[in-house]
Amino acid sequence: MTFSSSVRLAFMFSVALLCRANCWAIPTNAINWRQWSEQVFTEAARDKKLILLDLEAIWCHWCHVMEEQTYSDPEVISIINKSFIALRVDQDARPDLAARYRDYGWPATIVLSAKGEDLWKGSGFIEADELGTTLKKLVLHPVPQSNVSLSGAEAVSGVLEESVRVELARRHSDFLDRQVGGLKSVHKFLNPHEVEFALARAASGDEPSRLWVALTLESNLKLIDPIWGGAYQYSTRGGWDYPHFEKIMYTQANAMTLYALGAELSADVRFLNAAQAVRRFIGSFLTAPHGGFYTSMDADLKKGEHSANYFPLDDAGRRALGVPAVDKNLYARENGQMIRALAVLAGASGDAAALAEAVRAANWTQKNRSIEGGGFSHGENATAGLYFSDNLEMLRAFIALYMCSADRSWLAAAQRVAEFALAHFVEGELDAGVGGFFTAQPETQSVLKPVKVTDENIDAARAFNLLYHYTGDDGLRRAARHAMRYLAQRAVALEYSVESGILLADAELGRDPLHITIVGHKDDQNARALFAAGLRYFSLYKRIEWWDKREGNLPRNDVQYPELERAAAFICTNKRCSLPLFSPEKLTQTITGFAAK
Repeated sequence: MTFSSSVRLAFMFSVALLCRANCWAIPTNAINWRQWSEQVFTEAARDKKLILLDLEAIWCHWCHVMEEQTYSDPEVISIINKSFIALRVDQDARPDLAARYRDYGWPATIVLSAKGEDLWKGSGFIEADELGTTLKKLVLHPVPQSNVSLSGAEAVSGVLEESVRVELARRHSDFLDRQVGGLKSVHKFLNPHEVEFALARAASGDEPSRLWVALTLESNLKLIDPIWGGAYQYSTRGGWDYPHFEKIMYTQANAMTLYALGAELSADVRFLNAAQAVRRFIGSFLTAPHGGFYTSMDADLKKGEHSANYFPLDDAGRRALGVPAVDKNLYARENGQMIRALAVLAGASGDAAALAEAVRAANWTQKNRSIEGGGFSHGENATAGLYFSDNLEMLRAFIALYMCSADRSWLAAAQRVAEFALAHFVEGELDAGVGGFFTAQPETQSVLKPVKVTDENIDAARAFNLLYHYTGDDGLRRAARHAMRYLAQRAVALEYSVESGILLADAELGRDPLHITIVGHKDDQNARALFAAGLRYFSLYKRIEWWDKREGNLPRNDVQYPELERAAAFICTNKRCSLPLFSPEKLTQTITGFAAK
């Protein structure tokens, strides 16, 4: 090797080391990135340029995406190099700048004047077209601008037609009974999709939705049995005072889930008490000795005789006459419904006993209802066929268990049942045809072919989509869109008077979930407190994980978190990431701030 070659190699190695120390080894493309210094402001005044500050974190997922997509765009490169001095700063290396702009999350994109005046602040990932347009405006008019908004545009899947979406939203609004709660119908009950859609709107600041949800949940308290707990199925005559007394598992699971979510959003202790009252009934009457769940309790003490005079009695008075019959069939579907409801309640309340009950039932169902290939039969005798509802409800249950426990075995179980469902309840290819999942195996019935049900496909779209975000398996995202494509057909979407579950699925498929990750050992007290705080924060659409490095990488290792000396939480949502958060209070405050921008 010649002397000149050795010098050249040494120089290149020095440059590489310098870039590793100051540029994080991220490709710079053609932008002339520089380090922060006071001298930069003098140069900007002299050259009549503005200053672009790219404030990032090494571990920040959306920072990397912006580097790859936005800062590689030729037009963005051109306008920055021509009219700006571009600064790239690692927020960990400059706590003063991190503190100044921390409310904007990472990446934070700030344009400053030569005098140090903030002209514009962008929060999170910004598309190349949007950033280029904004920078051009600032060059022409270098005066303070409104900050970029990430929450102004409503997320959509791109599958549902805008006219159908607008009509579904109109029907939801028109069909709410704002006088006594519930829907404008003779029967009063908690419709899960309508309540969830209103909860989501209430969380985003819609006051009419908040009022309707509060009224509906409060009114439905009349359908919670004050003696034994549990939820009556519905009330008649357009009011809440005429209950039908049957207690079926679907109603119990919905009531427990919706009251737990309502308590998360409103902090109304009555709602949490109602969820616990349902749990008390399940434990007393619908739980088998081995931990699985029975199907229902009859409305009548004596078959065919209305029990209007029975249920007003106290416990002793009821038991003196007897107890209504319990259907002791143990179906995978009903077990999945209650497992998920208990997991949601455990997350909302921190009740470890509720989680233990869910885990016990899940273990029993896996042992007694699972079949070859990762799926589930309906009951003990699987000869009648396989049903999508059993597998869908167990899928949703496993996702909920993983979310509230961070036990990776539940995520693996969810992946197995998802693969089984895709193998048995889809006809043809995922990306072909009208989409949707059948209620049973399509090839097993030739005369009365299985149909596709709207409710099941709504829940499938949402479940497969959330599981995709936990795993990164693109096949699951395709499965979610397969269900959504069926729901998006005008005849399907508008078949019923009201069905806002389609809007929920549409919105969730159009954006990433709220993503909270706890970094720390699972036996660390502060890590446990942070995890509990993340679970309690209301969001219908959230991805909560716990990275204990002793367990290896997270299942979807899409964000590289730093190893810290103490437990911390990170939020990556709305295309931006937070600083490490060390207290439950700060975590809750930061999530709220992120959601507001």
